[in-house]
Amino acid sequence: MYLLSDVTRIIPTGAPIQLAYTGLATVSGVVLTEIVVRLLKAELVSVAGPGATERLTFGAEIIGYAVTMAAALTILNVGVESVVLGAAFSGMVLGLAAQTSLSNVFGGVASIMSRPFVTGDRVTVSTWQYGLFATAYPPSSGPTTSSSQERPAR
Repeated sequence: MYLLSDVTRIIPTGAPIQLAYTGLATVSGVVLTEIVVRLLKAELVSVAGPGATERLTFGAEIIGYAVTMAAALTILNVGVESVVLGAAFSGMVLGLAAQTSLSNVFGGVASIMSRPFVTGDRVTVSTWQYGLFATAYPPSSGPTTSSSQERPAR
């Protein structure tokens, strides 16, 4: 960011020049981010597996786009600090207002990201606090006891 600031001091700036610099920085940042993500995917898929590779490259994309946006805002003379501070304050207000809902959303996102089960796994959902005494979905297909069956001696 400082390198781009030095360039804008040497070359005369105006609104069209500033917009051209911003466009150049944005395109360069997006292209560089895509190159880094492709290289990471190629190198990590054999080491970390496809699931971990997707998560790591998604994080790299977020970081790359955030740096690109910060560079573009700096060229446009927008205070990045004020944008970050405003976003943090808005996040705190929304977080306190919707704390219960957001905890459920983040719990769901964490479950999706950790992938605790895959397609074809059997999942049992207990429909009551004590699953042994009440029904569960799907119902168990195990043997049932009835009064006509012999019970083992104690």
